[in-house]
Amino acid sequence: MTGDWLTEAGTAFDPGMPGPARRRIARRRHRLRPGLLFILIVVCLTVITSTPRAARGPDSVIMLAAAACFLLAGPARDTAAAWTRHRYRDRFISADGLDQPSRQLLLRAQAAIRAVLSSQVHQTGQLDDTANVTVLTAQEWDIARLLQDASRLRAEHGRISASAPPQAPAVAEVALPQREILRQVHDAVTARVEALEDYAARVRAADDAYRNWQHALALAGLNDSLLDLLARTAADGQAAEELDVLGGQALAAEKTFRGTLSDARTAAGPVVLPVPPAQARPAPSAA
Repeated sequence: MTGDWLTEAGTAFDPGMPGPARRRIARRRHRLRPGLLFILIVVCLTVITSTPRAARGPDSVIMLAAAACFLLAGPARDTAAAWTRHRYRDRFISADGLDQPSRQLLLRAQAAIRAVLSSQVHQTGQLDDTANVTVLTAQEWDIARLLQDASRLRAEHGRISASAPPQAPAVAEVALPQREILRQVHDAVTARVEALEDYAARVRAADDAYRNWQHALALAGLNDSLLDLLARTAADGQAAEELDVLGGQALAAEKTFRGTLSDARTAAGPVVLPVPPAQARPAPSAA
């Protein structure tokens, strides 16, 4: 599941990277728009020059200062972001550096992780929220690194293969097994992403059951008032019967919720398990 609100893969970060640096890199890069800047300066100058000299005051200075700040703020932010990106260049992976198959897998992984971390059962502590954050962010980083290596090797393999002489049997003998290795690596990462998606689907089901349970509890809060009203208008036997029905609704909703929550925790098992070393290492270069 890719989620309705996540349509393109974002930057993946080393979980140990400082938060301020992550936010600075993740922030959309400032783009100075010459047209907008020109309009701003023209407006400022027009207002100032159309004002009588005697009437000009601090407002004119403020307007010019604002224009100057607009000029300087963007490049300053770009410089700080560029320095941060250089300093932490090995601790984040931009989706722009991945090929299309890898970018799509990273998108799916990030959508599943965000679905879990934004769920009600996670935010209300029904799941192990600390382990969720730690494990899932580590999973995202590990998957991104595998995809980065796979993208690089796939591109290098294609470049070398394309430059080889046509009808070269020796090249084909080497290229075909390497292509198969790249396919196996892609399948292995896909399996990890599918495990994340299965976990997210179970968490979503637990979320639905949790909301149902909360609604059932809210309705159950009306039991005493309803039964009191019923007792004033019906026989005691009927009142007792209705009590059993109303009380059982909340219990049934809770049982359903607990079951789906258990399913979600079970689905988290494959997500937590470490990847075998053979899958974690990128394929050897075609060079």
